[in-house]
Amino acid sequence: MWARLGVVLCLMVGSAQTFAAGLDLRLSDESAEFTYLFQSSSFYSGGADVGAGVFFNNDDDLMLSLSWVVSGQGLGESEALSYGVGVKGYGMNIDDLEQDGGAVAIGGQLRYLIPGQVSVAVIGEGFISPKITSGGDVDKVVEFRIAAEFEVNKDTSAYIGYRSLEVDLDEKSDYEMDKTLHVGIRLGF
Repeated sequence: MWARLGVVLCLMVGSAQTFAAGLDLRLSDESAEFTYLFQSSSFYSGGADVGAGVFFNNDDDLMLSLSWVVSGQGLGESEALSYGVGVKGYGMNIDDLEQDGGAVAIGGQLRYLIPGQVSVAVIGEGFISPKITSGGDVDKVVEFRIAAEFEVNKDTSAYIGYRSLEVDLDEKSDYEMDKTLHVGIRLGF
C-alpha cells in the first residue's frame, strides 16, 4: 500500500504545476483519495470542477474516477445557496471478491455558504449509476457525501465530512468500498 501511495503522490506533485488547477486530498483511517482538478470552481462562485482521481482502501480495493460537475452561483434570491450537476465515471477493482468493472453516474451538489466573517460552507453531493450505465462485474454505484468546508484563503480550503460509496456487484450486492468520516484539503494553483 505504501508503494502505491508513494507512486500516486510523486505523479501528482510532479505534474500538478503543469496540468492541474488544483489538488483534492481526502483521508480517513480506512481509505484515501487523491484527485487532480484540471479546472476548479471557487469557494464563493460557480464554475466547474473537472477532475481525475484514484481511491484505495485497507481492503486493497482500487478505483479510478473522472468527474465533471458544473455549479451555479446561487439559487433565487439566496446567493448563499448554490447547486451543481454533473457526471462521474468509475473504474474499479474489488480485490477480495476478484470483481472488476465500471460505471457512469449522474449526480448533483448543493452548497450552502454560512454567512459570517469566517467562510464556512455545508456541502451535500451524490452520484448514482443504474445498471444500464454499469459494466463488467459492477451493476450499480451509489455515492453520497456531506461535508463542512472551511476556506483558508481563495485557493485553499479544508473540510471534514462523511462519505458512503456502495457498489452492487455480480458476486455480492451492496459492497461498501467506503463508509467513513474523512478529512481533506483542497489546494488551488
